[in-house]
Amino acid sequence: MTETIADPGVHEPPPIPPKPHTDAAAVKWNTQALSHAHERALEIRAHPEEHKPRLVTSDHMRGSSWLDKIADGVNAFCCRS
Repeated sequence: MTETIADPGVHEPPPIPPKPHTDAAAVKWNTQALSHAHERALEIRAHPEEHKPRLVTSDHMRGSSWLDKIADGVNAFCCRS
């Protein structure tokens, strides 16, 4: 069984970064995010016993905008059959 950082009953969505204003800003942000992920992977590989995996479910990734709610309603209606 894997350990989780947060209580599975608590649904905290991950922070959503603001949308970049330009393509160059998006490329810069993606490059920084990739670098951070690479550094984090190296840290985990160096000390795997300290890494505590986190359980991420679709509930954590579900959007909360009105468009997401409409899509959820359409999906629920279509899946009833």
